[in-house]
Amino acid sequence: GADQELRNHFGVNLDDYISGTMPVDVTYTDKGDGNATIDVKGDLNPIRVYIDPFKFEKPVGMPGTITAKGTLKNDVLKDLTDIELKSKDFSVSGAKLGFSPMNGKSADLASGSLPGVKLGKTNMDVTFDVTKDNVMKVTAKGPVFDLGPFLQESESSDIGVEPSSPKEKQQAKNISLTADTMLAANGQSVRSAKVYMEMDTDGDITRIELDGGVGKTGNLFVRFKPDNTGKRTFRLESDDAGNVLYAFGLYENIHGGTLLIYGEPKSNDLRGNLYGAMRMENFRVVKAPALASLLSLMSLSGVGQLLNNQGLVFSKLEANYEWRFRPEGNLLIIKDGKTSGSSVGLTFEGVVDRGKKTTDVSGTIIPMTEVNSILAKIPLVGDILLGGTGGLIAATYTMKGPSSKPEVMVNPLSVLAPGFLRRILFEGGYESKIPEDKPPAPQDPMTPSKNNGTPPVPNGSPKPVNSVKSNPAPAPSRTATPKAQSAN
Repeated sequence: GADQELRNHFGVNLDDYISGTMPVDVTYTDKGDGNATIDVKGDLNPIRVYIDPFKFEKPVGMPGTITAKGTLKNDVLKDLTDIELKSKDFSVSGAKLGFSPMNGKSADLASGSLPGVKLGKTNMDVTFDVTKDNVMKVTAKGPVFDLGPFLQESESSDIGVEPSSPKEKQQAKNISLTADTMLAANGQSVRSAKVYMEMDTDGDITRIELDGGVGKTGNLFVRFKPDNTGKRTFRLESDDAGNVLYAFGLYENIHGGTLLIYGEPKSNDLRGNLYGAMRMENFRVVKAPALASLLSLMSLSGVGQLLNNQGLVFSKLEANYEWRFRPEGNLLIIKDGKTSGSSVGLTFEGVVDRGKKTTDVSGTIIPMTEVNSILAKIPLVGDILLGGTGGLIAATYTMKGPSSKPEVMVNPLSVLAPGFLRRILFEGGYESKIPEDKPPAPQDPMTPSKNNGTPPVPNGSPKPVNSVKSNPAPAPSRTATPKAQSAN
């Protein structure tokens, strides 16, 4: 069996990728002068194989085979070639691995070329090299990359959390990836995706940059990386908010619109929880169950019918937020949220627990009806009743319970302060809380900066969302990524 003792005999360290005992047949041929070759045939069934950069695992008990040829110098493995590996959801053909000597008696994995790697739905050509600083630099390019395992992991995180016991150290990794199609949630995908990612020795993602296309014509721009002071900031921009939220499994009832989200940690906590703001403009909400329940409780049947057909149009939504990283489930805290449209205006604040999948949100809803608009035009009376705006009646509400179907409760309000309606209608202008309000110019794709040696970033970022004129999109039926694009 190819257990740890046998792997040590040939001086190779694959502990970061393989565990367990593998039955193997090895044909050893001595070529003289310390040179030798080996032919290997192995049974993968009893071992666990894990490829952390792509969040892939072949568990113990899953059948599989591997064959390879190798060369040795003084019984220390130099390389493995003609690697053929076949297992469910995992196959490699014609791969090569190189090893570098450490102390004359053992060697570490140093480089690799893996054409046509298939890991689950992912189908990529992969190459890698290990630097002198023990950082694995991975380059992957191909037709399909599956983002699903990363999205599942994003529900929780121990980033910024002090561990109860020291983490087992891993090899740091820098990954540059280009995919024609990046599979996301809900059968959706990102087109022409370019990604750069860094993982530290704790296994945490410390930097991620993404450019790509969403929906039919939308663009997506994401930066989660340190600024010049080392403080890690987050910025997301898109001119198709609905498809971004749907593709990343965040919300399915918004269509069209522009989206801008910014966040950063407080004080000197360079890698801690994020505090920031978000803005969405010119979007449509269609068939949202919680909002439908709220409109029904307020006896706004006409508005409810509109929601369930072509949808409700909103001109702007703004909110501040905290994103708390937690192993048991990340926590989203929403503050000072407000949105307005032609039919209703809303304020909202509360907590969304990504681990427990629960929602606890409350706020005020104001119907914007034609009657109220007429009243607003009556001199003095309109100013007294409406505060010079288009809202008259209102109610407070709560949404609490499972995020998929929270319980909705409504309490009518008799009086609203005049300034309240001015605020929800964004009267008096807008002062952005988001730095720059436009993305920095991208570098050439996958090319380090000549000025400061910072890692490469993807190219082809979209225009800043504040420069994109977007009308509320209609409510098209969303379709899944064509099966022909899958690697299966």
